[in-house]
Amino acid sequence: MEAIKILLNAGKPPLGKLVHYDALNTEFRNFNLRKDPQCCLCGQQPTVTELIDYEVFCGTKPPNTMTEISVSELKQKIESGLDGILIDVRLPQEHVQCSISESVLIPLPEIENASNDLPSNLPSNKNQPLYIHCKGGVRSARACTYLSELGYTQLVNIAGGMDAWLEL
Repeated sequence: MEAIKILLNAGKPPLGKLVHYDALNTEFRNFNLRKDPQCCLCGQQPTVTELIDYEVFCGTKPPNTMTEISVSELKQKIESGLDGILIDVRLPQEHVQCSISESVLIPLPEIENASNDLPSNLPSNKNQPLYIHCKGGVRSARACTYLSELGYTQLVNIAGGMDAWLEL
């Protein structure tokens, strides 16, 4: 509510105050707050002066080495002879339930914990195309990020993952 008052320039927002609501006794209390001179946002020498790149900060921005294709594009590639390796990063119990016959199972935890010892079924040629899928596309994007950090250069995330494949 207070943000709306500020945006609309309406009413009197409690700037510099903390409003405490005691629901048990239906009471409000106001506490005056002082600025912290060492605060990185509003102190005398602020270090945070602009917005950060949220995707980079949270690790959700795809690496430059990753592209994305749909499951129908993947199907066409498989039918014409896949030019790389199709990797399933789901857990073994998910892979047993349903899988794409051409895929190699390398669960995401194995990739994330690979740092020095790469799983033996990952190709040593880091320039070979790797088509990566999971259930919905999130874990495969994470796998692409990790593999990019390990030096793999041709990473393809399968949008929609197994869910989209089954609908196809």
